[in-house]
Parts: sequence; C-alpha cells; structure tokens
Amino acid sequence: MPTLAQVLTTILSRQRIRLVDLAPQAGITASYISNLKRGGRVRPSQGALQGLVRALQRFHVPTADLQQLVEAAGYSWEPFQATMPIDEPPPEETLSLLDALMHEFTARSLVTSPPSSFPGVTGPEPDILLEGDRATLFQVATRLLKQAARRKRRKKSPQKIYLTWWHTPSSQQTEHPPLQEAEEEFTTTLRQLLWPHTPWQVLQLWTGPERATGTIVVEALRRYFGTTNYWLYTLPHHNHLPALLLIEGWGGLIGFPKLDRRYAILQVGPEARQEAKWPALSALISYVEYLLGPEETRQPLIQTSTVPEFSLDTFESIVAAEEKVPTGERLVIRPTFSTVYRPLSVLQERLQKAIKNGETQQRHLALQKRRLTALEHRLKRGRERVIHVKDALRSLFAELATELSTAPSVRTTMYKEQILRVLEIMTGTNAFHWGLVDQPLSLAFGMVGDTADFLAFYDSDRTETPSLKPLEDLSDLEGPVAIARTHHPLLLRRLRQEFNTWWQTIPPQWRTDTEAGKEFVPHWIITESLHALLRAKVPPPILWSFAQELVQVAAQPVETFQAQVVAHEQGARQIFLLTATLPWTMIPVEVGPWPRTSLLRTRQAILPFILSRVERWDWLVSAEGIRRYWSGESPEIPLQPEERAAHVRHIQGLLRAADSPLEITLLPHDPFAIYWEVIDQEYVVLEQGDTWPGKGIILHDPALAQAIVEYIQEMLAQDPACIRGTSAVSRWLTKTCSA
Repeated sequence: MPTLAQVLTTILSRQRIRLVDLAPQAGITASYISNLKRGGRVRPSQGALQGLVRALQRFHVPTADLQQLVEAAGYSWEPFQATMPIDEPPPEETLSLLDALMHEFTARSLVTSPPSSFPGVTGPEPDILLEGDRATLFQVATRLLKQAARRKRRKKSPQKIYLTWWHTPSSQQTEHPPLQEAEEEFTTTLRQLLWPHTPWQVLQLWTGPERATGTIVVEALRRYFGTTNYWLYTLPHHNHLPALLLIEGWGGLIGFPKLDRRYAILQVGPEARQEAKWPALSALISYVEYLLGPEETRQPLIQTSTVPEFSLDTFESIVAAEEKVPTGERLVIRPTFSTVYRPLSVLQERLQKAIKNGETQQRHLALQKRRLTALEHRLKRGRERVIHVKDALRSLFAELATELSTAPSVRTTMYKEQILRVLEIMTGTNAFHWGLVDQPLSLAFGMVGDTADFLAFYDSDRTETPSLKPLEDLSDLEGPVAIARTHHPLLLRRLRQEFNTWWQTIPPQWRTDTEAGKEFVPHWIITESLHALLRAKVPPPILWSFAQELVQVAAQPVETFQAQVVAHEQGARQIFLLTATLPWTMIPVEVGPWPRTSLLRTRQAILPFILSRVERWDWLVSAEGIRRYWSGESPEIPLQPEERAAHVRHIQGLLRAADSPLEITLLPHDPFAIYWEVIDQEYVVLEQGDTWPGKGIILHDPALAQAIVEYIQEMLAQDPACIRGTSAVSRWLTKTCSA
C-alpha cells in the first residue's frame, strides 16, 4: 500500500496544485503540507486531514484519490465521506464531446421573446444571512433573478450576471429530487432573461480542471442552448471562489460551503437598505472581472445566440466565416448537403418569387456570390471534410422526387442542381471529402479557422425540438435558429481531434478519402436518388433527363467504363436494353470512322459471341430516334447513307436469326440521350449513347435493376402504340429505312 507521502505527492503533481494555493484552503500552513509530502510526519491529526481533504476536493481531486489519501494516513473513510459536500466536481472525463452533442443532445425550446411575467416569487424571504442546503442556494438565486428581472432598467448597456458555481450533472440529479426541482426552476428563470436583444448578459465561470471541459460544455448547452448572451468561461484552479451570483447594479449572494453539505448564504435583495449593507458587491464584481482579464483578450468556451427569423445578417456571418480561411480545412457535420452548392442563377429565380424587395434580393445574391467565390478558393487551395446522415439524404431525394412527380418548381431545380454539384465535386477533386453515417444528428456543426459553431433549426412555432432543416431551405427564407459558438483554442483543438477520431470510425467504403469510398459513396447517392424517382413514378422524360445529368457530372473514366461494360456483357445471361436509336455497338466492324483499336470496335466484334451466350435480350428503342438517325439529323458522328443502310441491314439480320435471343419493342417516345442497360438483374448501366466514346456509370444494385425494369414495363403496359415483336419491327425498319 502506498504511503501518505507518496499519495499526496502524486495528487499534487497530477493536479498541478501549488502548496501556496492549497494551504489557505486547508487551514494549515504550507510547511505542514510540505512535511507530509516528505514523510516527516507519520500521521496528521484528523482535523488537519479533514481540512486538507476539503481543500483538495475544491481543487477537483477525484473522490477515489481522496479516499486513498485518508486510508494511507490510517483513518477510516466513512467519517470523512459524511462531511463531503454533495456538489462534487465532474469525474475525470471520458466522454466524446462531439458524440454527446451530435447524437445524445436534447435541445430545449427556443427563447425568442421576453417573458410576459414571472410566476409568483417563491423561496426564502430576503435576509442578510441564512443557512441551507444546495437546493436553498438555488431557490434564493432564483428569487433574486426574478426580482431583478422586474426592475425597471436605467442603463442601456447589457447588465451582467456573474455565476461561479456549477450545476449538478444531469446524471446525478435524480438522486436528489428537491435539488433537481430547484435547479430546474433556476435554469428556466435564467433562460427567460436571455432572449434576442436581451438587456442581460450571463457570464458563468467554470473554475475546475481543464480535463472536465467537455462535460461542462455539454451540461451548459443542455441548459442554455437556444438562448442569447450566455457566455461560459473557464478559470482553471480558481476554485477558491465561493458560490457567487452577482447581478450588476442589483445584488446577489455568496454561498460558503460547510462540511455538513450545507451553505452559509449571504445575500442582498432589491431594497436599498439591504444593498447598503453589502458594499462589497462592486468589489466582488471587479475581482471577477479581474480574473476574467481584459474583454478584448477573453476567450469564452461557449457563447450562445438565437435568430428568431432568417436574416441576411446571419447569412453574412456564415459567409464571412467561410471566407476567413480559404487555404485551411473546413469541417462540417450536418444532415444533408450544404446550400453553398446551389447555383446563383437558380437562387436568383427563387428569390424573385419569394422576396419582393429588390434591395434584399440583390444583397442575398451578393452574399451567395461571395460564398460561391469562397467555395472556389477552397476547391483550389483548401480542404473540406463533411459528414452527412444517410436517412436525411434519403429524405432529401424523396422530397425532390415527390415534387418532380407532381409540380416541378424552381425549388426542385435548386435541390437537383445542389445534388449534381456535390457529385461533380465529389468525383472531380481530392481536396473535398464526404463521409456518410447512420446515426441521426441532434445538432449541426461547422468549424473553419478559429471558429466552431453548433446549430439547430427550429420549426416556426419554436416550441418543438429542432428539426435540423437547413437554414436557407425554408420555403419562405425565414425561420428560427439557435447557435452556440466558440473561439477557444483548447476547445477547438479538442473538437478537431474528436472530428478526426469520428471520421476514422466511419467504414472505409462510406468515406470518399479511401479508394473504396471514392467509388462507392457517389454511386450510393446516384442509386438512392434514382430509387426515389422510381418510387415516386416520375414521368419518363424527367427520369431520362435526370439520369443524363447524373452521367454528365459523375461519369466513370471512359476507358474504365467501357472495359467494365464489355466484361459484364460477356458473362451475361439476361440483358434489358433501352436506347434512343440504333446503337453504335450494333454496327458491323467494317462500317464507320472508328479505329480498329477502339473499345467500340471491341464491343462490335464480341456482339455475336454475347448473342450466342445470352438467354434473353429485351431491347426497347425509340421509333422517333430511328427516324432521326436515318435522316442524318441526330448523331454527333454522322454516317454516310450507305453506312446507315448497312447498319439497318445488320440489325435486321440479328433479329431474323433463328436462334436470336433478341426481343425488340419500338417506343413512340421522343429519343433521349441516356441508354439504360440492366445486366442479369444485377447491374445497371447508364451510358451516353449518342456520342463516342460514350461515358457512363455502372451501378451494382439488384433492387435498382428490378425497379427500373418494372418501371419501364409499366410504362409499356400503359402505351398501346408500341410495336412489339421481331417480325413487326423488322417490317417497320424496312418501310422506314428504305432508300
């Protein structure tokens, strides 16, 4: 068992406690403690040890270490434990700050207006000195806050409220129901003072060790997120301060902790005669201000604000933060894609419908232009990592699909362009990376440079929990939002470390900074968005157009794509093909301008082999597309009339072959640029079929393959004008494509 000297030395070294600071708190001399450290005294008196234990607790030494110290001195722990105050410091921290706030956080309702009135004042009558437990301390503080709130203010600058004690951690509140009730009333009262444009400013001071910073930040936001002008500061190793509530120009209280879990509470109320009996109020405020340091150098852990309605000032602060560090890394956690990816032209059209004030329109557009410029700078010189929630993205795709299937609008165009821009950046740069997670988010988070923000977006009634809808997504460009901001370097460092840890826990296939994720994540976005459109049964022209835009921004490298198509078709048993005209792959190898070494010639050459192995090949083609092709209007690579005739004859030969697996249907639809191919009910191929080399995307998703086939079959069932069957189509080709 370690000796008293060893235990005490370890505690003082670990907590970085100086003897000159500890001795006054313990009520013994520094030399006495020094002798204990050196082992000069075999056993201290019980009174001296009690004073030492009480002082060490104020320096937030863990209870287990205090027990070890007492037992090393030869005393039983129980008598010492009985005199311990109930407001013990938070335990040594193991929580992840980001995890606690992103997934386990429950925000309170938003405070957006001053209270109409406070309920009846309860608690002890005003008195200069009284004694009570911790619940009494909160009751007296609540009474003083309510009285101060009713007072008519004389000064225009914010009145400060200083608070130097801490709340009971949420996990311990159920152990003391009266205390829980008193603390909740205090929190509610203090929150009511902190609405937008409030005349009050609350400064709460954490005087414990820095190791508990995360716990303190989470507890503060649990209570005061959704308010304005709440500032949380940390003053490590200043726990010699008593429990203070100081209301500038009004009064307050001092709570001196006693050994029996009670407090001696010195208070001053609103009456002038009482205020005169407490001349130390201004001196105490001056001392706390001195500890905080000059205002221009203070660094709060957290400061809160609320925006009751969307404002361009708020938008400008977002833009300014993004412009600040164009070469650094920006970290973001939010449910869906950022609105920074929306094009300016679409936003302008949207604003013209939503906002009548021309000056407001121009300012909004100017801010968005600045934001897009900042994005371009980051794309060239900076970095960005973003974490999104899969279910939230699915909801975005579903909302887009629903509106496309009913009444496409500027808003749907904005959503669509946003998705396409994200895909374009995702597949075109290595500086921006996305990670997708399953867990729902409680808040949104953004960090760039020396600023980090936690945000929550509320429904219009402001009474429900946050819905996390993006700020600029609101249909009327307005809506309340709560913000908690920090510039504190220690907290920023911790948040960055935790973000990195969280990022590394995302499976590699769900992060675009890995080889697997670079392909999988954009394909997941494409697949899920197509699923949403198919479920919503959008009209075919909308589906064809959206697929074409997907291929334009997210196509695989041409050589890779064409080689993979060849590999899949060679082993295929079933093929379902939808084309806008007669495809290039069905031209004889000796016809056309393509070199013999091109992949197109390879696909033309292996077509007979594929037809000999495939069991069923359903081919749907646009009749109007064939007419345009035959007349020489449509292709980018025009063929001579005799080459087109050879193409038609070759296809007719394929159709008439006795063992041909081809089942062809002519569609009366206008042609479309994207060819759809489903291979073995497993792979979906989207190919830019009217050009060569044709770029495209291959998606491995059996459910999507089945959904596409069912969608097209349903489309055929509703269209009696289709021409079905090899013989009927062959006759139609002969008639239409005659010289």
